[in-house]
Amino acid sequence: MTLLFILLVLISQITFSKELYRDNRLRIELVSSKSKLVQGDTLLLAVKVTLAKGWHIYWLNPGDAGEPTILEIKTNIPSHHRVVPTYPPPVIKIENEILTLEYRDVVYFPFTLVFPKNFAQNLELELNAKWLVCKEKCIPGKTHIKKVFPIGKNLSKNEIDTKLCEKLHIFEPDTLLAKISFTDETANLIFETPFETNLKSIFFFPKNEGLFDLRFKPEFYLENQHTIVQLKMLQYIWGEKSNIEGILEVTTSDSAKKYFHVKIVN
Repeated sequence: MTLLFILLVLISQITFSKELYRDNRLRIELVSSKSKLVQGDTLLLAVKVTLAKGWHIYWLNPGDAGEPTILEIKTNIPSHHRVVPTYPPPVIKIENEILTLEYRDVVYFPFTLVFPKNFAQNLELELNAKWLVCKEKCIPGKTHIKKVFPIGKNLSKNEIDTKLCEKLHIFEPDTLLAKISFTDETANLIFETPFETNLKSIFFFPKNEGLFDLRFKPEFYLENQHTIVQLKMLQYIWGEKSNIEGILEVTTSDSAKKYFHVKIVN
């Protein structure tokens, strides 16, 4: 009987996958804007992380301390086998002269899938997540989540989560191609101006660690239909100056914000 019980436990662990991860610090789950799928439709999804009060996780570039949050998604759709969700802009925290880039409370990491017309299976999503969650102390964690979304013939209004759609559409950055040049103390980010000229501020969140001092707000000016953003370099640079990318946050005079995914070209 004991051997049979052990076998049943092992079989249940193999057969049934977790649809979410939860402990007393955070909860991680896969959410969809639609309760079922229609062939040929575009599906808006997200990794939703809910953090307990006072706890936080880190952006791809954690800053002076911490570890990046890693989210990797696989699907059973051949053309979208691997998916990387979008990481929204983090919050900058400075405590005891240590700067960190954090997420707190509830954060959505959105991604989009095109459901092929000739794909007649239910959608299977697998999430591998790894994180460091901190309050007075820091605790590393990881999980594997698998969730199945059923296929249907059509959608009714009550099968579309419009509120979730609005939340996931908030951060959809356009790609901005830029050039960069370095001096001993600054880096000049140069790109064609894609926004209105009544700018209040610009901030650059670099995914690359060990290059820019984010304690200083960048200075910027317009020149010949180009915008030049001057980024302060760290006193002691340890990061690589190649393959730089990040998120540009543009605030206009009416306090509206717009985001761009910046990629450096030669």
